[in-house]
Amino acid sequence: MPRAATRPAALACGRKHARTLGQLADPRRFPAIARFAAAGVSERSDPPEKEFTFGLERMLDGIADLIRERA
Repeated sequence: MPRAATRPAALACGRKHARTLGQLADPRRFPAIARFAAAGVSERSDPPEKEFTFGLERMLDGIADLIRERA
């Protein structure tokens, strides 16, 4: 599938996800999530390569933290 064809679908998915988070996240209990949903961050999109790299870095950060905790 061409990248251009996936961009609108990805943006629509991000908007739906942000709306769902906004509905489910109690701002008193999860203030950071509520601010994230309200800020419209999911309505923007970076190039797929940048999004992949960002996600991979977060996963590797989490693995590194787990290794440090168990060492």
